[in-house]
Amino acid sequence: MSDQFSQNHYNQNLYRNPKQNGFASAALLMGIIAFFTMLFVIPPLIVAPLGIIFAVLSRGSEKKIPAPGKAGIGVCVAAFTISLSITVYTLTQVIPNINMDVLSEYQEKISEGTVTEEDIRNLYEDLYTPDD
Repeated sequence: MSDQFSQNHYNQNLYRNPKQNGFASAALLMGIIAFFTMLFVIPPLIVAPLGIIFAVLSRGSEKKIPAPGKAGIGVCVAAFTISLSITVYTLTQVIPNINMDVLSEYQEKISEGTVTEEDIRNLYEDLYTPDD
């Protein structure tokens, strides 16, 4: 008696989800990359929109986006938003408060080779202390 369960081979595609496609996986991967590179400013601003595009493309002719694509969209949007917020905050709050005269003075000392350890210790305080 030969039935299908007594045979020594099995269907390798038994555990594979035929609905999942490469675009959904790519969207999730792009989201993960964007999330872990948030503090580097440029990568998430490039990778996150690509992940969103891949997620939308993963839909294909169906009306639903696969689960990895949905997760990819969520992670990409979060990483993009946080990275953009950090960038805007840095450009509007941190950089304008730097005392540029002190920075120029330190650059001259460094180029002349006359900078001391005490100068380096006081650099942060001098940069962010307003001129009076």
